[in-house]
Amino acid sequence: MRKRVAFQGIRGAYSELCCIECFGKEIETVPCSSFDEMFDLLEKEKVDFVVLPVENCVEGPVVRAHELLVEREGFTVVGEH
Repeated sequence: MRKRVAFQGIRGAYSELCCIECFGKEIETVPCSSFDEMFDLLEKEKVDFVVLPVENCVEGPVVRAHELLVEREGFTVVGEH
């Protein structure tokens, strides 16, 4: 069964490329309009993983991403890219 990996943004965004680089081409990527939507899908087990940016070269830390890592329980960080 193909893994489903959520990312924030539109198809072709850097985050989608990151999904493919981290998990390989045999995944199904799931674009989301917000970080909250990604975590909602993860909680409902509609995706297997999310790719969550925690830092941006222009803005620095991605505040909402850090907040979600604290607010949502039961998830584990499995890698870094």
